[in-house]
Amino acid sequence: MFNDLVKDRIKECEDWAGQNGGIISRRIIYDIIKNKNNDITEEEIESVCYFLTEEGISISESDDEGYVSDVNEDPFIPADVNIGVRNISLDAILKRLEYEEIDLYPEFQRRPNLWTIEQKSRLIESLMLMIPLPAFYFDASSEKKWIVIDGLQRLSAIKGYIVDKTYNLTGLQYLKEFEDCSFSDLPRQYVRRITETQLVVYTVEKGTPKNVVFNIFQRLNTGGLALTAQEIRHALNQGEIIPIISQMAACDEFKRATGYSIKTSRMLDCEYATRYIAFTRLDISNYSGNIDEFLNDALVYGNGCSDSERKRILSTFKRDLDYCYRIFDKYAFRRIKADNTRGPINKALFECFLLGISGMDKKDLDKMVSNKTEIQNRYFAFVRSDYANYLKSGDKYTVNRRVQMTREFLEDMRNVTVNVNFRDN
Repeated sequence: MFNDLVKDRIKECEDWAGQNGGIISRRIIYDIIKNKNNDITEEEIESVCYFLTEEGISISESDDEGYVSDVNEDPFIPADVNIGVRNISLDAILKRLEYEEIDLYPEFQRRPNLWTIEQKSRLIESLMLMIPLPAFYFDASSEKKWIVIDGLQRLSAIKGYIVDKTYNLTGLQYLKEFEDCSFSDLPRQYVRRITETQLVVYTVEKGTPKNVVFNIFQRLNTGGLALTAQEIRHALNQGEIIPIISQMAACDEFKRATGYSIKTSRMLDCEYATRYIAFTRLDISNYSGNIDEFLNDALVYGNGCSDSERKRILSTFKRDLDYCYRIFDKYAFRRIKADNTRGPINKALFECFLLGISGMDKKDLDKMVSNKTEIQNRYFAFVRSDYANYLKSGDKYTVNRRVQMTREFLEDMRNVTVNVNFRDN
């Protein structure tokens, strides 16, 4: 995919990130990859960024702009809240893990076993030293199978050492005499300490409304690697729409239209797919000003619609993205700077332009593709106009206003294309 020169520079980026906790800034990537070589295009650099994120490297100064809700959320109705707190022995959790009664592989973000052997071993060492672990969070609405919300890496480390026996202790800090020991090698005293450890477990019980659960887990989610809103959203809305969203996020049309710049590591790509469903399938007039609630509703809608409609969501997503890329090329969904260079991907632009494109027929879109140079020039002026003031907020008025302005812009572009083609004839 890359020539030898770029491969060497990618190695420099990887080495730099390795010296800085697995993080590298986008600016440094540009400096290293480009390095006064004007033959390297922005698309190639974006491909490098995508490659590095797939290798587990975090890129700061993300190519993503978002907006937040500007309204206060509705207060809880206490009777609706059904979150339990249990003290459970690790042995009981191990039994659930052994019999696959805890889902460690739900269709939401983080993969299990991201920790190094040393990190896992230090966790086991903490149990042996009787150091309490942070609380675990589960969706326990189904007693037969709990879904882990927070604590995935800790549970994976425990399961790997005790149930699956996939690693021995390595890099211990205090109990160095147990270095390279498997679980079966440990003295009975330490086995008992581990299995009798009492865990604090928060469980979402059946009957708690989704939006209440979402908010509660946002409040409780205070771990070292906190779950994102989309991770929680996916965890609490398991169903038939989740695999569709994964396919949407993984499709070539999405990656190409967004310049391979949307990260996959924290489900940001799945959030974009969810936003498409929300804005193209839900009634925008019902948007209350709370974007999290709107996206939750999109997943509820997706799980409740027919299989044929879910398939149609995937196909129209690909179609709309393909046209956005063919019309706006590398500038799709991006702010435009004063010198006509592109800025980062903007969530509000992504939502509004896909909503507008989704309502247009193929004939008009094909005409717009044929006149894309003129349309791109007008797009540059449009996103730098007063319209830019409506991209920064998520309140009801602002969202509806930018949706309206985007529709008017696309309608003008459709008419310009028709008129130009008419004159050419």
